[in-house]
Amino acid sequence: VSPPLADVRSAIIEPYAWCDSPFGMNHAYPWDFLLRLARAGGLTWMRDWSVKWHTVEPGRGKWDFSVTDPQIDRIVAADQRPLMLLPFPSAPWCSTVDTATVRKYATGNAFLEKRFAMAYPARRPELFRDYVAFSTRQYRDRVDHYEILNEPLYTTYAVPERFGFGIQDYLRHLKDAYHAIKAEQPGARVIGGIGAWPNNPWVRRFIAEGGLDLCDVINVHLYPATVPPALYATDLRECLDAMRAQENEKPIWLTEFGCYADDDPHIFPTAMIGDSAMQRARWPSERTAAEALVKSAAVFLSHGIEKIFYHAGTCGPINGNSGGGIFFEYGGTPRKMYAAQTVLANLLGPRPEPVSLPRRISNLSAYAFRTGEQFTAIVWSSPNQKRELPLPPAVSARTIMGNLIPSGTVSISETPVYLSAQKVADLALD
Repeated sequence: VSPPLADVRSAIIEPYAWCDSPFGMNHAYPWDFLLRLARAGGLTWMRDWSVKWHTVEPGRGKWDFSVTDPQIDRIVAADQRPLMLLPFPSAPWCSTVDTATVRKYATGNAFLEKRFAMAYPARRPELFRDYVAFSTRQYRDRVDHYEILNEPLYTTYAVPERFGFGIQDYLRHLKDAYHAIKAEQPGARVIGGIGAWPNNPWVRRFIAEGGLDLCDVINVHLYPATVPPALYATDLRECLDAMRAQENEKPIWLTEFGCYADDDPHIFPTAMIGDSAMQRARWPSERTAAEALVKSAAVFLSHGIEKIFYHAGTCGPINGNSGGGIFFEYGGTPRKMYAAQTVLANLLGPRPEPVSLPRRISNLSAYAFRTGEQFTAIVWSSPNQKRELPLPPAVSARTIMGNLIPSGTVSISETPVYLSAQKVADLALD
């Protein structure tokens, strides 16, 4: 007698058809089959870290893109778009590093000592400008979006406050990079900012002290606590208001976002997911994480955010398992978040435009978008507030996993559903 078959995780999806989408990954998957699966799930952008200064210019004037070319090319070959991050303000050969400070904060960690040294500015500003210009020249036929420095000031990646730097140090680097990129590639878009959530004081200072003049898009990062995603709307509205007060509103790109869960952990008790920030964004199950992912996207895309990049595309060995690999586990096995993400991307399309519903649906969260030739709303209720609503003939409804809901009534619970119609007025059910 053959032993019983183990459960097999699988997802039947409709591959994403458009060239652009609001979604991407922070770090491109190292394996091409995962890039293809990501592309099928509507993850059309890859935030790429490979063009680090010390990689492409290991010594003054010794330019070498032989390591980074294959990485950029494989993203393009997968029909995805690179967002090139230039993460550090110096290379080891030109850093103004304060060795005593670095050793104090690295506490004996050799890797951190090397990384902290590259968080210091270069000896001369023109060296940084050359690095940005040469990198842009190398990739302007394949890249048209560039992000300048990773999480400056409040972390240890670039010109950290704890090393004695301030907002003007970052703004100087952003200004030099902006002009260097525009000189080489006038049509490129430059992403600048602090890479923190909008309620961070550094983000407010960036806006208030002229940062908006030095970029085309501002960035934010969020590894949220497991709370209702609608709570983040206030911070985004205040950020938009601050930009409007400067008469210089810019799109917002969420270039790192965490939303994790693991129904099939590789060890018990379950291991931590990545670092403490990632662990904070860990939901109790893949179902609740999938729901949070969809709800968060509805809130973010309704409040000025144009792109959402999930962290991370590099998590563990190819046949290993890591809860930090948000969409896939062993060998590309799908998590529930992957199926939910695919449906979300397909229903929103490449450029969802937020619109207001004619009236609020009582006691429900509802976010509506123009999605091509129709309108789509993402709707859910508070916990334990399930409602049954009539479903007019003009409205179609789908579950979070994309299954059609029969006509007649639709059950609204804390699990989001999608409502679609040719006219936005038809979506205001009650």
